Amino acid sequence: MNLLYLVIISVILIFAYNRYTGQYTGIDRPGIDRSMVGGTLPLYNVLPPLTNWRQHSIIMQEDPYHPLSIDRNPRDQLLQTMTEFGAPTQIDPNRRGYAVWTYSTLKARGLCFDRIFIDDRSTNFMTVWLHYPYPFNYNLSRKRLVINDLSGLDPHIDYDEAKKMLIITANRLADIKAYLVASMRLIDGNETILSAQQLIPVLLDQVNPRSTYFDPLMENRYFGEICEKKNFKINQFINK
Repeated sequence: MNLLYLVIISVILIFAYNRYTGQYTGIDRPGIDRSMVGGTLPLYNVLPPLTNWRQHSIIMQEDPYHPLSIDRNPRDQLLQTMTEFGAPTQIDPNRRGYAVWTYSTLKARGLCFDRIFIDDRSTNFMTVWLHYPYPFNYNLSRKRLVINDLSGLDPHIDYDEAKKMLIITANRLADIKAYLVASMRLIDGNETILSAQQLIPVLLDQVNPRSTYFDPLMENRYFGEICEKKNFKINQFINK
């Protein structure tokens, strides 16, 4: 009887050890139903405990008019991104690790971002890629003007002209959506560089829970605008 008891305890301990020390390498991990990832499957059953990721970011001088959100750290942003976009394609849960959502993973879930990357470091740890070409009627000089305006719009915003890809780096997913909205409006000619620069702090305040201008509905509205504009633009080029 004692021997049977010891065997049972040993099996339980071995299972627990393998469960919590195993490296998660993607949504194709054995035992995971791909159709449930990001849906009804509890996220903590997909990923090992993220105990080694940072829960703080670089301390910056507080601006009384634009206070910093308390969730601007890799761990919180990872969990928020998982809640919205499902489990990453690949993740390293160790200290200084990373998580990536690839194009194929995001497309399969009907999402409009092309790539998401979170790096466990103290600042500028989150990057999103979004394919967004110029309007098809822009001539070369107009395209050059847009490139110059984007390069001077904000340090968090970059544009890969060869791939027609907006690349936004920041500390919060909500902030990235705000930067994307301003960038896309600038590319489409709905904003000048001056008006877009003035718009960015307004957009950031509306998705910052510590701001007096915070609106809990705005982040979803930003994302809706981003996806609607991208899909419309891509369809234009397909049907041209």
